[in-house]
Amino acid sequence: MIFPRSRAVLENAKLSFVNFDNVLVASKKERASKISGYISLTYPDTVELIFLRLGEPVNAARFSKKGRAIIPINEAINKAKSSHFGIAGIYEVPGEVISMILSTIKSKPVYKDMSTASSKPEDILASLKKVKFTGFVEARKGVEVSYISFKEGEAAKAYSPRGVMDFSTDKFLKLLSMEKNLLLDAYEEAPEKLEQATPALIMLFLKMLNGMTREFSSETAKPLVVKFLKASKEEAEKKCSIIKDFTISDDMKVSGETLTSPDELSKSFAEWISIFIESFRSILGDRTDDIIAKAIKDYRFAIKTTGFFKHAGLKKFLS
Repeated sequence: MIFPRSRAVLENAKLSFVNFDNVLVASKKERASKISGYISLTYPDTVELIFLRLGEPVNAARFSKKGRAIIPINEAINKAKSSHFGIAGIYEVPGEVISMILSTIKSKPVYKDMSTASSKPEDILASLKKVKFTGFVEARKGVEVSYISFKEGEAAKAYSPRGVMDFSTDKFLKLLSMEKNLLLDAYEEAPEKLEQATPALIMLFLKMLNGMTREFSSETAKPLVVKFLKASKEEAEKKCSIIKDFTISDDMKVSGETLTSPDELSKSFAEWISIFIESFRSILGDRTDDIIAKAIKDYRFAIKTTGFFKHAGLKKFLS
């Protein structure tokens, strides 16, 4: 599948001949402002996209004959690094294109598989005008995918593999009349953000939690810390299912990956960590706060924007 693109930063690079780490670096250093867009990875049976915001991966998706799915960012990256077959490209696109692509995975279309082969162009347009449709239409022809934004039943802008252009209802009708094998799905307005927690953010929370276990182990018996860590995890899982994606090793190290939003990750770790911390208060009293402050000092500013301290009731540690 070939998706809309504004400008190619890298194109038709064979994965067998490139260092994928360099591809990721190119997305970050290409401009002083860094690009927003996606890395396209074309394999014999699938296409995977790694979406970028200011050069940083924020989500990933897989497209195949079986359907479309959000996948963990690391899964897409690791596959690209180990694959002997595949083509990579980096493309800059407006943020709304990324939202549209992800919405076709997350949302149900209000109209599905409208076809210029079986429906009159005037009837397709009339159905959108009648409800004063506001959202976007995905248009597919062969491997090419385009998007047309609508406001109150009128076409406004088109995004295609050949670029972005202002559009109109008349141009949309002309497109429908010219293309006899066009498939159309219509979706309501796309959310502004559909991001997943990045590997770097997940690692940040893991480092903070593992730092806490080390600090508590220096003040109490290690078997007690392990007991509280496992018990708090089990309790947190009742409210936050993604906690099940993480494991505790024999040497008390927490590790794992999950597919979730940054906010849900923050709330889930806040639930786990707050339960874990409270387990020690009856034993350590006020010393508990000193241990927490020491454990989070290297992470508090990086995690502050996630809302973690508010979710965990630990805002006092920000001052």
